[in-house]
Amino acid sequence: MEVPLVNFENMDDVGINLGDPSDSGYPTSPTSEAPDHNLLTHRLASPHQSPRRGRRRRQSGQDGLSPSTPPTLTSKANTSSGSLISNLKLLINSESPTDSVFSKMQKDYYETEDLFEKHCMEEKDEKVVINISGMMYETLLSTLSKFPETLLGDPMKRINYFDPMRNEYFFDRNRPSFDGILYYYQSGGRLRRPANVPLDVFANEIVFYELGYEALEQFREDEGFIKEPEVLLPTNELQRQFWLLFEYPESSSAAKSVALVSVFVIVISIFIFCLETLPEFRDDHEFPPAFTQMINGSQDKSVARPPPKTAMSYITDPFFIVETVCIIWFCFEVCVRFLVCPSKSDFFNNIMNIIDIVS
Repeated sequence: MEVPLVNFENMDDVGINLGDPSDSGYPTSPTSEAPDHNLLTHRLASPHQSPRRGRRRRQSGQDGLSPSTPPTLTSKANTSSGSLISNLKLLINSESPTDSVFSKMQKDYYETEDLFEKHCMEEKDEKVVINISGMMYETLLSTLSKFPETLLGDPMKRINYFDPMRNEYFFDRNRPSFDGILYYYQSGGRLRRPANVPLDVFANEIVFYELGYEALEQFREDEGFIKEPEVLLPTNELQRQFWLLFEYPESSSAAKSVALVSVFVIVISIFIFCLETLPEFRDDHEFPPAFTQMINGSQDKSVARPPPKTAMSYITDPFFIVETVCIIWFCFEVCVRFLVCPSKSDFFNNIMNIIDIVS
């Protein structure tokens, strides 16, 4: 490939007139008479060149030495320079030189946009191969993109299971269950368990493929599971902890301890109540003497009666102490549960809370 060399310092040697209005048209083809004219002009520009000097110049070129004089233009170089200058004059003399440039840029932009949209459409219609423990499944990428929050619908999540050597996604999971998983994507959200798949296995597959809580609840409802009632909890964090502590023993080990203490206090209070009814622990001065005489019909003066109990004797009584502790615990438990309950109306609608308050 020949590269034309243009010496713009010696433009006088080039036979092209920049001010000639005849050159304002489109450039002519390389087969025109421009090479001969340029060659003739070049010869006339140096009439005093001697043959000896030309012979010396050719000899220095053959010896590999660069001549000191500037290089001359060949006929092809003259033609290329003429075309370049003609195009440059055409761009300068045009009325709106930016129109063609911007129109070309606009055309390139729309072509790029069309190619991008075409690429997006082709990407959506791209087929995806999924290998489930050796069983091959094939579906469209647009089918998986219906649920972008799931494992197969999110490109960033499923890329961890991509095998570049085989150009497929490999999952070491239960093969029969994937029929129901793939049907979930194809049907737009309907989940159906295959008949030969156990309930717990299919539930684990739903969790693994991250189909979501709604899909899991739909599966439980379709399979006949009773939906657990929604637990109403306080919004405040401290109140929520106390409510779980006194109301839900299965929530933590501390809640179990509180429940055991409540049961122990109830048993002790019942035991003390029964023990006080025995004659050995019954106090005869519980009734006044006039009431005793009316029941017996006569007053026996020979019977010695113990002196009446004082306030200190009641305080030091073991039965009184135990009963007081039990009552304090019951009052504390009922008050705390009432203060931290999420709904006061629901608290009074519960019959067990009414029994606790009355007792």
